[in-house]
Amino acid sequence: MYVGAMRRWPLITLVLLVLLLVSSSIAPAQSPVRLSGLSGSGNETGKSAAPDLASPEEQIRELRERLTAAEADLNSVSTPGTLGVGGPSGTPESELLERRSLLYQLARAYEQQLEDTQKLHQARARREQVERENREWTDFPDPPPYSVLVVDSLRDRARSLKRTVELLESKLAVTTRAAERSEEALKAAERRLRLAAEQLEIVKDQTQTTRLTWLRDLARLRSRATAAAAAMLTQSVKARQEELIEAKARLALAQRQLARAEPEQRFNTQDLDKVRERLETERKGLEAELDLALRDQRVSHRAYDQAVRRLNESKTTKSPGGKESPKAAATRSLLVDHVELGRVHSENADIRVEMLRHMLDTVELERRIWEGRFAVASEDDVAKAREAFQRLTPVIQEAKTWKDYLGQQIDMASGQEGELETRLQNAASPAEAARLRPLLDRYRERERNYQRAMERSQQFNRLLELLQARFEQREEALSLSARLQASLAGASRTLTNIWEFELFAVEDTIEVDGQSISGRRSVTIGKLIRVMLLLVLGYWASLALAKFAQHFAISRLQMEEPVADIFRKWTIAIVFTVVLIVSLAWVKIPLTVFAFLGGALAIGIGFGTQNLLKNFISGLLVLIERPLRVGDLIEIDGVVGEVRSIGFRSSTIRDGNGMEMHIPNSNLLERNLSNWTYSNRTRRFFLKIGIAYGSPVKRVRDLLNEAAAQHGLVLKDPEPLVLFEDFGDNALIFTLYYWVAFAPGVNPALVGSDLRFMIEKSLADERIAVSYPQRDVHLDTARPIEIHVTNRADQPVHTEEGREQGRIHNHPTA
Repeated sequence: MYVGAMRRWPLITLVLLVLLLVSSSIAPAQSPVRLSGLSGSGNETGKSAAPDLASPEEQIRELRERLTAAEADLNSVSTPGTLGVGGPSGTPESELLERRSLLYQLARAYEQQLEDTQKLHQARARREQVERENREWTDFPDPPPYSVLVVDSLRDRARSLKRTVELLESKLAVTTRAAERSEEALKAAERRLRLAAEQLEIVKDQTQTTRLTWLRDLARLRSRATAAAAAMLTQSVKARQEELIEAKARLALAQRQLARAEPEQRFNTQDLDKVRERLETERKGLEAELDLALRDQRVSHRAYDQAVRRLNESKTTKSPGGKESPKAAATRSLLVDHVELGRVHSENADIRVEMLRHMLDTVELERRIWEGRFAVASEDDVAKAREAFQRLTPVIQEAKTWKDYLGQQIDMASGQEGELETRLQNAASPAEAARLRPLLDRYRERERNYQRAMERSQQFNRLLELLQARFEQREEALSLSARLQASLAGASRTLTNIWEFELFAVEDTIEVDGQSISGRRSVTIGKLIRVMLLLVLGYWASLALAKFAQHFAISRLQMEEPVADIFRKWTIAIVFTVVLIVSLAWVKIPLTVFAFLGGALAIGIGFGTQNLLKNFISGLLVLIERPLRVGDLIEIDGVVGEVRSIGFRSSTIRDGNGMEMHIPNSNLLERNLSNWTYSNRTRRFFLKIGIAYGSPVKRVRDLLNEAAAQHGLVLKDPEPLVLFEDFGDNALIFTLYYWVAFAPGVNPALVGSDLRFMIEKSLADERIAVSYPQRDVHLDTARPIEIHVTNRADQPVHTEEGREQGRIHNHPTA
């Protein structure tokens, strides 16, 4: 048994310790010792200041009694010389000051708790009344439809109550967190109080007992102040909860009324007239205020200019001896202050004028908004209602921009005001404080001006938000077919706006009753598109007409095909020009549109098109004078070739190598041009032959004539001609002159080669030797003709009479 009892001792000990801790937490140690001289410092720690079971009158009476006792305790240590009352000798001053601070906190906590208790009962009474009204309300006394102004007031009330609910929810959350922290602080204060009481019970020395008694009472006072603060926050939480419930009840009632009235609202001309009358009254008041502000602006600017002038005069005034006296320095400092104050005052006057003018503009914009809202409300056509709302979109954007600007200005003015308040608090002397106060008042006045404009802007923005919300609700209520129809109408309006978009305007003059009237015509995208379509159709028509004219010229007028092709090109140009002029006139675009390209652009275009116009006109002159035709063989700038085409800007020439070159038309008139086939297409060529000395010269002449007569491409009229031209160093020089007609397939070089083969064979048959020179003989004594032979049989040969540039290299065989 002894062993079993020994085993149960630890369990019994543990149970006793748990019971001791529980009893100490339930009933904290108390002592009859008090802070002498202080009332109400007994066993009130943790006691509820206002029990919920008591009636409101009893709660308020009890709180007032506690507030009176706390203020009496505070007054007993607040008068001079009473700080140490009730404290043992040698108590540190910090502890005495803490006691007074705790008494002050206790009194303020009771005061705030009393105020929250009164608010709680008032809010509870209001909440009960609102709930009763909410239960009893069924409908408005007036039958529908309801005025849009009434619906707007209900909507504003619901919006305001919603913001109130959000604000109260935020306040309740903050107060709840503070109450939780105060509960934790109260637990900590009670733990410190228990520790102080336990230390007092252990100590037996009288001196230490007095000291510890003081600390215990101070801890108790700290616990009382913390408990009062916790009770105050608890009561504040209850008051916020009642206010939140009341606000939600009012919001529910307002939303019910709005839901009832909004579907059956109407906006008639009587409502619009009321709004116009209200805005007109506001406008007149703002205009009268603006007149006063303008006068004040002029006065403030004159005062500022005078202050600046006096300050500048004081700077130019020199003191005797060159040193400024204290009086002069004080005067100048005063003038500087006056200049600064005058500057701020004049700026405020400018800001006030600006804000009033903006509020006048806002009134005008609001009138337009109401009229647009009336148009949207009274318009059954969804597309037109959308169009009316879209016209207000720029106003909405402008209002948002102005609101942001005002917010920035208010922040700036508030920052300047805060800086001056800090300087005023830290003023080194009363004189500096007196100098800063008027300046601070001016900045406060500036902030008030901005705040007033901001309030008006917010009111205007609420109207815009309301209109936008109403439009969105109307859009959501549309059926699918109505939305599709409105979308198509919107797309049509967008295309119409693009079609009618003005690119620029040009001056035009018209004749009306014999008088010239000058005006401006717009050039729109639609006009340009129509002109382009007409030009495309006109170009197609000009091609068809030109093709018909070419066929007619060839078949009926017997015109050569190259000439007819040129005729076709010029027909296209002329017809297209007429189409361009007619198209511009038909869409009401005056020809002065080309003058729109005046100035620097016209100069640049003029320089760029100078050569183009020059070659174009040269092409016209070439067609008129006809110094060359298609198919002619010409030489220009050392280039010899056949004319293949004559265009507007240039002509195409194909040389003997088959390469086609574009020659600007102006070069055909400005440069030396040789036309081998201008009047006829026959040209004379020649061959030089060296015969050995001793050969029968007459037989040689006959053989050369026979060779020329036998060739089919050598013309019989004029007849070929053989001349015995010279006695050379080692040969007798004969020259065969023959004529060839230029025609397709005729190659003069090939004709000359054939004649050489024929002459060489005839001389060989007659055993007549061709002299072999010691060196190449360059025969150019007569140089009557220049010969250029191409390598292709279908190419013409360039021949020019009267120029001494021809050279023939002949290598007689042995």
